[in-house]
Amino acid sequence: MLIPVLIFSLARYIDNQNESDIHWIEKSVSYGDIQKIILPDGTSVWLNAGSTIVYPDSFNSDVRQVFFDGEAYFDVCKGSSPFQVNTKGNLVKVMGTSFNLKAYRDDPNIDLSLFEGSVAFVPKTASESGPFEVVLSPGEYISYECESGKISHGCFSADDFSLWRQGGLYFKNKTLGEIVRQLERKYNVTIVITSPELKELRYHMAFVNNESIEQILDFIDQDSKIDIIRHGNIVELF
Repeated sequence: MLIPVLIFSLARYIDNQNESDIHWIEKSVSYGDIQKIILPDGTSVWLNAGSTIVYPDSFNSDVRQVFFDGEAYFDVCKGSSPFQVNTKGNLVKVMGTSFNLKAYRDDPNIDLSLFEGSVAFVPKTASESGPFEVVLSPGEYISYECESGKISHGCFSADDFSLWRQGGLYFKNKTLGEIVRQLERKYNVTIVITSPELKELRYHMAFVNNESIEQILDFIDQDSKIDIIRHGNIVELF
């Protein structure tokens, strides 16, 4: 089933359209998987684990609009109409561009990184307070805090946002709480952190050799600060 916020955004969009014969397609990727799809205009989208995208079977002449939850790398075909990604009520506007968008519904932030072309990020607060958007150049990223509306802006290296497409993992100054969410999606496991202090531990590490979940957990515990117990697909950290 579509998540409620995605349904709500899609319903509002359809209500504003004149076309009554739009047919929508939903693609979802299960935990532990990565999938590439091609949109009707030829745009390529690599979907990370736990992601969902909704798009029409054909785009109209005014705008190419898709609805998205999760993480994906978009390689957008150039066209006469703008391409827009609606996620959590926020908007990413592009023409012909390659970018990575991470916007899982249970993550506090939206991360947008631009590889080629140009994109504009329009937070949902813009419609409440007036016109506002952040325009990125290649090599730049933003991290948007959904609750506070704060935006961090900087530069990135390719590994920061592209390694996942080759099956790898890259964590740059990430908390254990953030890391755990990504491990759950990639390995289809449930990880429980019993201590709030552990969730705030920060790590900088990369995995590029198809490491197993056991190998990654062993690496995290190399300083013996964490006890780990695994029962099938449930892992407890304390």
